[in-house]
Amino acid sequence: MTLIVAAGNAQYVVLVSDRRLTANGILRDDEANKAITLWTPGARLGIAYTGLAELGSFRTAEWLPARLQSALQPNGA
Repeated sequence: MTLIVAAGNAQYVVLVSDRRLTANGILRDDEANKAITLWTPGARLGIAYTGLAELGSFRTAEWLPARLQSALQPNGA
C-alpha cells in the first residue's frame, strides 16, 4: 500500500508519498520514487501515484513522466 499526503494553501503545497516498493510481500527497494514534479512556463504540477510500480520490464516511474512530457503543448501547458 502506498501512502500519499497532500496539504496546501494559496502559496505552497506539500506532497509526501512513501518510497517503499514491495513485491509479493518482499521488500524490493526502500527508496523507490513514487512522486513526480513538473515545472513548465505554463504549469507546475506535483503527482504521487499508487498502484502498480513495476511488472516485468514495465516501470511506472519511467512510463508516467514520459507520458506527461508527451502530453505537453509547445507553450508548456
